[in-house]
Amino acid sequence: MELLLRRRFPSWAAVLVPLIAFTLAHAGSWSPAHVVGVVMPLGLLLGLVYLRWRSLGMCMVVHLLVDAPLVLVAIAAG
Repeated sequence: MELLLRRRFPSWAAVLVPLIAFTLAHAGSWSPAHVVGVVMPLGLLLGLVYLRWRSLGMCMVVHLLVDAPLVLVAIAAG
């Protein structure tokens, strides 16, 4: 998808479309404040990481690093 978008649009558009998809995928389970304050910035970060390294694996690692502390806190809280 990114390659097709980059052929027709500038790089920011190649980040914007997946950002919208990422936000919509997470929007149903979070409050609007969380979506705007956390999900959208993380989606933007992941888009920029992909543009820089062209690696979905790198995006997965960044997502894991963001989510892991939250999962550990939830597990510890019981």
